[in-house]
Order: sequence, then C-alpha cells, then structure tokens
Amino acid sequence: MPKIRSLRYLTRQGDQRLLEFHDGNLDPGFQMTLLTGQNGSQKSSVLRDLVSAIVLPTDKANVTFHGVPGISVEAPVICFSGSVADRFPQKMLSGRNTEYDVPNYHYIGQRAGTNLLSKKLPLETAVTFALNPAVSDRFLDPFFEKAFSLSGLNPSLSLDIRYEQRFKKRFPSITPREILERALSGYREPNSRGEISLAAAQSVREEFSDLDFNVLTALIDERRGKFSKITLSKNSAVTTQENLAVRLGLMLDILVIDRATVRRDGEEEFSVYELSSGEYHMLTSLLALGFSVTAGSIVLVDEPENSLHPHWQQEFMATLLEICRVMEDGHLVVSTHSPLIVASAKPGSMIVDLTVPRDVTPAQPAPFGASSDSILLDQFGIASSRNLYVVELVQQAVDLVERDLAGTPEYAALRPKLRDLFAALQKDDPLRTVIGALLEGEGGE
Repeated sequence: MPKIRSLRYLTRQGDQRLLEFHDGNLDPGFQMTLLTGQNGSQKSSVLRDLVSAIVLPTDKANVTFHGVPGISVEAPVICFSGSVADRFPQKMLSGRNTEYDVPNYHYIGQRAGTNLLSKKLPLETAVTFALNPAVSDRFLDPFFEKAFSLSGLNPSLSLDIRYEQRFKKRFPSITPREILERALSGYREPNSRGEISLAAAQSVREEFSDLDFNVLTALIDERRGKFSKITLSKNSAVTTQENLAVRLGLMLDILVIDRATVRRDGEEEFSVYELSSGEYHMLTSLLALGFSVTAGSIVLVDEPENSLHPHWQQEFMATLLEICRVMEDGHLVVSTHSPLIVASAKPGSMIVDLTVPRDVTPAQPAPFGASSDSILLDQFGIASSRNLYVVELVQQAVDLVERDLAGTPEYAALRPKLRDLFAALQKDDPLRTVIGALLEGEGGE
C-alpha cells in the first residue's frame, strides 16, 4: 500500500487547504506522520476527512499517494481513538447502516452513535479481530502479553458469548445463513435496526464456508440461550471451528459478549469492565490494533494519550510501533497534544502543525531523540522556568556571555531559541528578565 502524500480538505470557514504528509524522502517500511496544533485547529476533522477520501468513491480525488497516479487506491483503514469525542465516521447511525459500513474501514473506539457511548464495543471489536484465523499466530507476538502485563494481568481473557436476544425474539426460527441472505438481497424489515449492510454481508460471504454457518447454527440450537465459553490466550494460536463460528456470529451481529473476565496472580477472576479507564483503554486498544493491522494498512490514531499515565503513553507508542512493523508499506498518522507522544515517534517521522492556517501546510521532520521538554517548547509553544531544557538553554547562553563569546556563531544559533522561550514564558516569570538581558539589543525586554 503506498504512503499518503497529501489531503485536500475544507476548513470550518469553507476555505480549501492542502495538507502534506511527507516531504518526499521516503524510508523503507511504513511512514509515520504526527498532527499537532492547538484546540480548534481541526486535527480530528482532518482525520475524518482522510477516512472519507480513502473509503468513499465520491471523495477519492481529495487524497494522493506517493508513486500512484490517479485515485485507484483501496486500503484497509484502521481508526483508533483515545477520545470519546472523536470525529471518525460511524458505521451506523440511528440504527441504520451508513456509507462507511464497508469491509475496509475499521473503527476502534467507544462511540456507538452520534450521542451514544459503549464500553463493550471496543472489546467486541478486539475479539472479532482476534478470532480471525489469518492472524492467529499473533497471540505469540509481544503486544499480546504487553496488553495484559501493563495492568498486572495474566495474559488470558475469558469470554461468555450468547445469542443476541433481539434476534431470538423477532426471528425465533431464522438461521445465520438466512440472515446473511436477507442482507445480500437488500431486504430490511420495517423499522429494523442493527442488520448488517450489503457490503459487510458480501465480505462475510467471501470469508466463511458452509461449514462455518452450519457450526454456528448448531451452536445456537444446542446451547439454547446458554453461554458459549471461549478463552483468548497463547493457546488460541491454534484456531478451532467453534472460534470461527463465534467470529461469524459477531460479524453478523447475532452474537454478543455477555461477560469477560481477567485475573491477576493470587486473585479471583473479575470483570474486565472493573479495570480503570486507563487500564481498559490500554488493554482493548492494543488487542484491537495488534490483531487488525495488516501489511498495507493505513492506521489513524486520534489523541492516544487520553486516560493514560505519561509512562503508559510511551509504552503505548512503543507497542504501536512494534505492531506496525507488519506493515510492509502503509502509513501511521497520529493526532496528539502530548509531547511524550511526539518524542516517541519512529526515526524518519514527519510532523504537521495545524495551528496556523495555510493554503499548503507542509510536513517537517519530527524531532527524533529530542526531550519532551524541548518538544513542549518547539512544537507546542509552552515553557516553564523549571523545565530542564529551559534551564540548560539559559545556562548555555549565560556561559557564553560570561566567556565574552556573545558575538560567536554558537551564540547566534541560540538567539532564535531564546526569543521563542521569551515569548512562551508567563509575563511575570522572573526568568524573562534574564532572557531579556541575554537578548539585549533585539528588543527582548
């Protein structure tokens, strides 16, 4: 899958803008681009418009890819959000399928509709991905154990799966095969809600065999409303026929996860929903991403830092980059307010600052190896006189002045940084007086 080159989008004022995702110097493997900017700079809107440009035939002219003429690219787009207020398109609104309910668009987040949130949705999404036999070997990859170990959990998830009650009541005798055929025909019951789209039904038909449908039908008939129990662990690297049937049922939206439990050493099993928001967020997101990313994916991540301790922000990014290694090509785009996320970018990454509106917003090399303190000042325009980077910068300038080296190229190189620092500090910060003196003759004070 080629890497993204540019996106043409509209601002809230209706102005057309062009955003560049790279400067053209491409490295092997996947590309990473960071989107930064103040609140209101439309970072989340840019991600939404990027989804539309890749997924919707009507919007494909808005995006270009390196080395690809025209608009023929079809790519799996995986969207993860750390925010409950993300702007990623929804597959379903008001019980109806949207134009985004297509096989190559995957949403990993909590929004279940315009004003609805679901805590179960991220877990169900992750489980559906994990039961895909094409990625069963990934249970042995480091991300799987990492997803659990960060919260001190044993690397195992126990699930109780049941037949969805609304289908049992409305269609007491309908079979999974008949549910698929209804979707393929385009038929919908009056006021029906939650039936899969034609595009999703076509994808299901291509993936599953008659045997899979027969096993799912038998599973539903035999259990008669009782639970089907499965466990996700390293042993799941061996695919079972029952797990395939459960994946089929989840994709048809006729099976649901009724209970999910985890365990810590020396403790009883407890519901995964009892984890803190940060723990649950980390577990479900790493599982979903780890089992969904493919060789040619485009992965869009919106504010991954939400609900995460600074240390976990770094752990999340390190694990995400490890997961994305399966992408032989493709693109990872991360929107963030966190200097720790920026500092965790892979070498060769690009950064786009959307704070200042421009007709063409260029991508610049991200500061690989820079401290979060320097990134906080350089990329976000925020400084503190207690910041180690700030202290070292001022001390370096003072040392040169004391050695009568203020006229040297070395000191001249520090002046732009001192000016930026002077502008970023609070007006009542006493360090501004020191920096003003260092910039004497430039109007620093």
